[in-house]
Amino acid sequence: MTSTDDRVPPRHADWVRRRLAGSVVLTGVLLVIVVVAAVRGHTVAGQPIAPPIQAAPHVGDCVTENPHALGAGLYDLPALRTGPCSGPRFGEVVFVVPDFTVPTVGTAPGSDPCGHVHQYLGAPSPAPPADGSFVPFAAVGVALIGPGARQRAAGQNWAACIVYLPISTDAAAPLTIDHPLQGAWQRTEDGRLFALCVDDTATLWPANCRWTHHFEMLGIAVGTPSIPQESLDAACREVVIEALGSSTALDRRELTTRVLPARPKPNNDGTLITGPGAITPDSEYSNFCLAAPADSARQLTAPLRGLGDGAVPMN
Repeated sequence: MTSTDDRVPPRHADWVRRRLAGSVVLTGVLLVIVVVAAVRGHTVAGQPIAPPIQAAPHVGDCVTENPHALGAGLYDLPALRTGPCSGPRFGEVVFVVPDFTVPTVGTAPGSDPCGHVHQYLGAPSPAPPADGSFVPFAAVGVALIGPGARQRAAGQNWAACIVYLPISTDAAAPLTIDHPLQGAWQRTEDGRLFALCVDDTATLWPANCRWTHHFEMLGIAVGTPSIPQESLDAACREVVIEALGSSTALDRRELTTRVLPARPKPNNDGTLITGPGAITPDSEYSNFCLAAPADSARQLTAPLRGLGDGAVPMN
């Protein structure tokens, strides 16, 4: 009878399957052992070579790492990637000090190694004259960078002054440019990259100049309480006309100007006192010249510098 054979596999067939399964597992284990042994015993000819140590940067080299992300500031000397390039860059190397010693509390600071940034950009001097007159305002990011750990270990102690685009509270603001920055201030579209726009005159936090905002800062002056307000207003108007390249927008009463005094709060927490409360005879303050739509219900939508006789960009 064959009914039993149909229901239960023969003992011999079951034993064969177990033997085959065990052989497969054993073969796999042996293969792993052979491979590991072969890898452990394999030697590659040659000598291990570390990547070469990068030399000090040169004037005009690109800054290819975001300086804002590392909190770059004067004398912080962060190590940022730099090098020759022809593509997007966060900024550029303007000046290199071959042998730099970071000033300490007990040492007198030397001359500012970044004092020539405005010449590289073709921008006005960052320090307004002491007589209280307005000069055009350029929001230029400036920092000193230094060698990385391997470079310092190799004896490098240079410092490089870099210039980079200003940041705003809006992450959509442009932080890179795809061509050289040298002479940028003299080119209308590039000069607009250094515009500073604000929404709130109480804080003066930067806003994205290419989105809606209320004010653009176009001039700066040393605060001088003895100068009459009428003279300040007239001087502010002149610096705005210089920035726009025409008085048309002011004559058409599309734009208006405003002088805003400001000084740091005594606790030095990075915030400002703005408005009449910033004017004191015994402490330094600045006068900022702002341009804004004459209709306070409207907002600017692009930088104003180089506007000429064109339509004011506002909503």
